Amino acid sequence: MTTVASEAQTLIVKARPAAPTKSEIIVTQPSVIGGKGTIAGIADTMEYSTNNGINWTTGDGDDIGDIEPGTTYKIRYKAVSADEEAERQFKSAEYSVTIIAYDAMPETQPTISINYVNEKLTGFTEGCDYIIKIDDGVATDKDNVTEDIDIDNTYFGHTLKIVKKGDGIKTSNSEAFELSIPKRSSAPNVAAVEEQTYQGNDGKITGVDTTMEYKSLSEPTFTWMQCVGTEITNLAPGSYIVRVAAVADESFASEVMSVTINAAAKDEPTEPTVNITYDDKNGNVNAIFTNITEEGMVYVAEYNENGTLLSIKSDEISDSVIIPFTCVNKSKVKVFIWKNDMKPLFNKVFTLN
Repeated sequence: MTTVASEAQTLIVKARPAAPTKSEIIVTQPSVIGGKGTIAGIADTMEYSTNNGINWTTGDGDDIGDIEPGTTYKIRYKAVSADEEAERQFKSAEYSVTIIAYDAMPETQPTISINYVNEKLTGFTEGCDYIIKIDDGVATDKDNVTEDIDIDNTYFGHTLKIVKKGDGIKTSNSEAFELSIPKRSSAPNVAAVEEQTYQGNDGKITGVDTTMEYKSLSEPTFTWMQCVGTEITNLAPGSYIVRVAAVADESFASEVMSVTINAAAKDEPTEPTVNITYDDKNGNVNAIFTNITEEGMVYVAEYNENGTLLSIKSDEISDSVIIPFTCVNKSKVKVFIWKNDMKPLFNKVFTLN
C-alpha cells in the first residue's frame, strides 16, 4: 500500500520566559570587611544554582544569608507543566548575581618625622594602630599609640616601613611610609685627668669642644651638661660619659666615650708617738702624744671602769698632749687618734701595770 505525506501539524513553540528581574531579586552585598551577602526574593516558583547550573534548588521565599564573597547565584523561573496549553511554559532565562567582597577604603598614608634631640618618631594619630617594619624584616605592632614612639637602638642605620592599620570594618591598611634612620656618629676622642689632691675634686676631661656634652654616672640625676671650652674642670672622681650633642632636625647624638677620673691618693700623717704613764698612788694615767705632724687631729683615750667604756678627748693642737684621767682598777687603755672628719687614723692598746 502506498502512502503519501500527512497534513502538516501546526505547532507553536512558546518563547522562553524572561528572567527574574533586579526588582524581584534583592541582593545585599557585604558592607564591612569580612562581611557576607544576602539574597532575598527567590519564590517557590523559582529555582537557583550555585554551581553554574549543574544542580538546581527550588526557592522557598526565605532569605538566603551568610553567602561568601565570590559566590555566584543563577536564578530562573521553573518550567511549568499543565493540562492547559496556555498555562505551560519553559524554564525562564537566568538572572545571575555574584556576591562581591567589601572594597575597603585604605587608611591615609602616615607622614612620620624624626625628633633627633629626643630620639623619637613623631606624627602619629593619637589612638590609632600602626605597624613598623625594619627594612624587610619582622614587623612590630604599635597599637593605640598615644604619644611619640622611642627610636629603638635597632632602628639606627635602617629604613622603617610604617603602616597605619585599618579599622578592620570599613578601612584597610595604608600604604607604607618609608623613613630612613641615620646611624649615630662615632664617639669623640677625649681623655680623663685624675684628681690631683686628695678630696680636691680637681679632676679634668680634656679634648672636648662646645659641640659636646657630658654627664656623671655617679650622680642620681644623670643630667647632660654642655661642654664649654676645650676641657671640663673641677670634677670629682668617678665615671663620666661624653658625646657629641644632637642637632635639631639634623643629627642624633653620637656614640658615647666613657672615661674614669681616679681619686688622688690620701696622704697618711705620720703616726704620733704615744707614751702611757700610770701613777699608782693617785690612780692617774697620762697619755703623752709627741711627733704630731698634722693639724686638726683629735686624741681620745678610752678605758673600761666596772664594765663601762669611758673616754676623754683632747682637741688641742700641739706637739705634746697630756690626757689625765682616774682609773679605779688597773685595766687596758685604748688610745685613738682621729681626724676632724672623725675617721680613725691610728689606735693602740696599752696595758697598765
